[in-house]
Parts: sequence; structure tokens; C-alpha cells
Amino acid sequence: LRILGLTLNPAIGDSGAESLARGLRSNTHLVSLNLRGTIFIKCSIGSAGAMALGDALRANSTLENLCLDCNKITAQGADALASGLEGKTGLTYVSLQGNDLGFADLNRFNSRVSAHRRELLSSNLRESALHGA
Repeated sequence: LRILGLTLNPAIGDSGAESLARGLRSNTHLVSLNLRGTIFIKCSIGSAGAMALGDALRANSTLENLCLDCNKITAQGADALASGLEGKTGLTYVSLQGNDLGFADLNRFNSRVSAHRRELLSSNLRESALHGA
């Protein structure tokens, strides 16, 4: 299995993200993980799920694409994801569009990621910052 898409699945939540994170730590084949919701149907991944995924990213060396659009990730979860990206060389795309992040949260995520990962080709963070500055 190289691509896993569990989009539009509100049952995932933090506990599902934590289960996926446990598998991601030792997985050596998955290159793309899509856990995207929409503004109407979210996958309900919050900060606890994002923290688990961030921790798993430290151990995973094969994931290239991570889409977490339209979930319930807050600044705490985004910070954990950024920590997980430090020193990683394979991940080239991260999307956090449509989460519970303000402009300051997105700027902090971008700064942390680019400080350690100049090779991150694309991070789609727009439209998250509808609240806060």
C-alpha cells in the first residue's frame, strides 16, 4: 500500500489518527496519506491526533504527501506537526487548509518548517486563517 485516502470520514477523529500514527511509525511503503474533510464533512482530527501524527513523522522516512485539510487542528497540533517535520527529508507536501488556525499560527508553522526543511516544496496553508491575526 503506497497511497491511503480516508477522505470525508468523520469517524476518524483523534483516536483514528492516533491508530494511523502507530502504523506510520514503522511503515516503509506509504508515500501519501490523505485525511481531508470538507467544510461540511470533517474527519474530526484535532490537536491530539495531529500531535500523534507529528510524533510518527519523526520515525517515518517514506511519507511524501500529507493532507489534513478541513479538520479541527489547532495551533498546538500544528506545532506538533512542525516538530515532527524537523530533520525530515522525504516529505514534500503538507496541507492544513481549513483547520482552526489563525494567521499567527500559520506563520509560526511556516517559519518552523522552513527553518528546518528548505526542501519542503509546497505547504498549502491558505484559508485556514479566517479567525485571529
